[in-house]
Amino acid sequence: IERCKYLFTNPELEVDVTDYCATLRVDNIALGSVDPWGNVLTSIGVDLDDVGDVRVVDDAVVYLAVDPDVTKICCRLLPKELPGAGVTVSVLGEDDVVPDGGSIQSLDVQRLDKREQKRK
Repeated sequence: IERCKYLFTNPELEVDVTDYCATLRVDNIALGSVDPWGNVLTSIGVDLDDVGDVRVVDDAVVYLAVDPDVTKICCRLLPKELPGAGVTVSVLGEDDVVPDGGSIQSLDVQRLDKREQKRK
């Protein structure tokens, strides 16, 4: 884990984890054509402070840890912003498990030269 959010609370209180973090699963992405994740998320209006790890597990599956306040934005706008046929975004429940492995992606915003991308 590269990015984390610490929660300090009274141990006698019941804490609902879903108030502090949501995990999204994004399927059917054409990963070879995706802009850097920092650019994708800022282009849909998500502040990078509201995003935790972005983990690519398979060739077309990505898991994102996000603040619950931006979950609706991500579910609605990521499928329109990401390349791929039938891109879907789903919120994982408490019992769902993120598989081990994969690679954590950098969340740096990068300047992209669109002319250079057209030449590829």
